[in-house]
Amino acid sequence: MATSGINLMSKHFGFLVVVQELERRDKGGEVRWLCECDCGNKKIVKGRTLRKGFIKSCGCLKEKLKNLRIKTKKHHRRPNNKVRQKFRRLLVLSIDKERSRKKKNLYYLCRCDCGSIKSIASGNLGRNTNSCGCLRREKMSERVREKNPCYIDGKSGGIERIKFLQSIRDRDKVCQRCGKTPKQEMTENNRMLSVHHRDGNHENNKIDNCITYCNNCHTKVGCEILAAKKDAEWLEVACEVVGI
Repeated sequence: MATSGINLMSKHFGFLVVVQELERRDKGGEVRWLCECDCGNKKIVKGRTLRKGFIKSCGCLKEKLKNLRIKTKKHHRRPNNKVRQKFRRLLVLSIDKERSRKKKNLYYLCRCDCGSIKSIASGNLGRNTNSCGCLRREKMSERVREKNPCYIDGKSGGIERIKFLQSIRDRDKVCQRCGKTPKQEMTENNRMLSVHHRDGNHENNKIDNCITYCNNCHTKVGCEILAAKKDAEWLEVACEVVGI
């Protein structure tokens, strides 16, 4: 009989009791032990597997735990049925059986006030989710409109901004400083005429506050405004120093 460094004879490991050391070892040369389970079955197990607690029965323990989980699951309280309930903009139509089976969670098919149908987890209804997504989009668009400097007459950004800038160019037709035409600006700088805000406030989008310049004149006007601001600051500092 082969002998191992560690004697496991008559020792208990969970439901298993070591009965005999087998003469034949496994491919790695590890000692194998014949064990008897509490249920009466016998099982051959490696010594290292027994010592580390990887196996504690012949397989009957796994079945017992499985049956115990099934029994416990049956006694769990069933979730409240939310069909026909209303959560802000969502009306619950039915249980989404297919998705519930895939996700292993309860999902409901809901119809939003905007008409779209969406599958939503039961735990999110009335908490994190109150619409198909349209409510969030509306709130975001309101914030964007309020902060957008191109917000004009209830419309903002995108095509409305382009239309507004083009209306200023159509009104002035040419650069109001050097007289350059849109065709000349496109040929020289490969761009359209610029729209300048007279008071420097880009949030003031009144038509009287906007004027058309070419790229060069727009840059010059910006430099002149910046220089005037710096001169005013230096003048104020000089007056404080002199005491005027």
